[in-house]
Amino acid sequence: MNLYLYAQSCLNVNADKVSGLTDYPEIKTELDSNLEETGKLLGEQSTDKRGAAKEKEARKNDLIAILMKISRFIVAYATSKDLPDLLQKVKLAQSKLDKIADTTLKDKATEIIRIANENLAAVGPYGLKNDMLMEANDKVAAYFDVITKPRLTNKRAGEIRKEITERQKVSDKLFTKIDALVAILKDTEPLFCGTYTGARKIGNEGTRHLALKVQVNEAGSGAGLNKAMLELVPQNGKGKAGTELSKSVKYTGAKGGAMIKSLDSGTYLMMVNKPGFVAQTATVYVSEGEMTSVVIELVKS
Repeated sequence: MNLYLYAQSCLNVNADKVSGLTDYPEIKTELDSNLEETGKLLGEQSTDKRGAAKEKEARKNDLIAILMKISRFIVAYATSKDLPDLLQKVKLAQSKLDKIADTTLKDKATEIIRIANENLAAVGPYGLKNDMLMEANDKVAAYFDVITKPRLTNKRAGEIRKEITERQKVSDKLFTKIDALVAILKDTEPLFCGTYTGARKIGNEGTRHLALKVQVNEAGSGAGLNKAMLELVPQNGKGKAGTELSKSVKYTGAKGGAMIKSLDSGTYLMMVNKPGFVAQTATVYVSEGEMTSVVIELVKS
């Protein structure tokens, strides 16, 4: 899917160059619709035996975070006012919340919110707000929704695999048509054509040790460019378990290649710079357990 999304992004960014090509608007509209449906199927396919595991983990982390926040305010109040019974009910340990069963966490969250509502007026001066409790209720509902989501049946899983395969064939056919149209611009828009050609070469090669492989070449000659700077800036903020994604900087080697390991799954804006060449930017999609390969061609300035 990364192959398709990267090439689609390249076309979207350069819409002014391709929108006037004969037949392009109709083909691109069909492609966008097909990729959207493929994405929905892949999302459904990601459901495993425990339900939507990744979605559940994210919603669980969100719920625990707001519970810990609410708990701190009530703990401060109960401690200050010497209320040991209340303190015992609301003092939470995140390590224990991380390990408890799904329905137990949901019940515990409901209890904490109920206690917070009952003591809102008293705990308000310590920082507890009604908005926090409303947010907590929303997160409980979202968490309950995902933990009760039904598993895929074997029949449905097979149907999804078959439909994804068919939609990938459609995307391949549509991109082949677009490739032919873009080739018309080779003489008038060489920079765009080089970028698009590189985008179409992106592939996912299964590995858990290498997240991103980049090749930077000189446009025209195809020679690898040494010491080109690659700067990857995360676009979606959070990685696994809600951790902050960090910016990465790397330089290409003698033959223009660079390997960037252990990137969190997410979307990155990659900026490629080398003195004497026109800088380029590209959107890169990194998926867990996959390697994304990117080819970039730089034009001399």
